[in-house]
Amino acid sequence: MLTREEPNGRRRLRYIALAHLKGGKSYTDVAAALRTTRHTVARWERWFERDGLKGLASKRRYWCNQQLPRTQKEEPV
Repeated sequence: MLTREEPNGRRRLRYIALAHLKGGKSYTDVAAALRTTRHTVARWERWFERDGLKGLASKRRYWCNQQLPRTQKEEPV
């Protein structure tokens, strides 16, 4: 079973959500069980349908590493 072998907690949660969906539960039921929103559960399912298991990997967050261009940075005082 993939969930027991998966070291990444986020991906493990996504696997559990997909297992519940495959078992016939609704987005709302799965979201309540995993303490997330039904929109998030639907998004995980779309990622899985589009890219398979690779699509459930954590996505890179580009807004975390944004920096000003060198011309706009303040010079140290």
